[in-house]
Amino acid sequence: MMKEIFIFSMTAGVAFLASIIIFLIGISKKKRMIMLFSVGVFLLSAVFAIIAISSFTKKTYKAVKDLREGPDGLVKPRTGDQIYDAILGKKESDCVTVFNHKDQVIPLIDKAILLHVNTCPEEMQRILARRYYEADFISSESLTDKPTNDSLAWFNPKSLGDSINVYLYISPNSNNSQTIWTNREETEAFVSDVAH
Repeated sequence: MMKEIFIFSMTAGVAFLASIIIFLIGISKKKRMIMLFSVGVFLLSAVFAIIAISSFTKKTYKAVKDLREGPDGLVKPRTGDQIYDAILGKKESDCVTVFNHKDQVIPLIDKAILLHVNTCPEEMQRILARRYYEADFISSESLTDKPTNDSLAWFNPKSLGDSINVYLYISPNSNNSQTIWTNREETEAFVSDVAH
């Protein structure tokens, strides 16, 4: 994989330099066709650069994920309770049970933290008092099948019933949003915390 990245990077660099040289030759000879050919070579160098950057990003992501989540990982993945406390504040009730969770491995690549929890009205009041949430009461039929881009079978706010409470928080600088879907009784919830 590193050999592939090196080859694409070198090809992109050589093609870029060639496009500059060809362009300068076209200018000195005042030939439009040579200048247009240099643009084509430049675009080819951009394609090779994109392939190299994409390969490097995928390899780095996989390495960091393996480093973090592997059996001998340097950083242990957070538990559902740790994620809950980090994004919703320390729970003050024993009514909270985290059924499922998905944490970020690399923020900005893994944009969403997802939770499915049992909760209670008192805990929901505590969460909603922490910051300003826009509240809405909707029919589950109006929800898309997957309200996030993640294709996790367990993340399904539609399963909360016919009518769902939806709470949306957007940070003042708009770099983070949090959506909480609860059943009418506020005893079960799905949470999506998204970095923008």
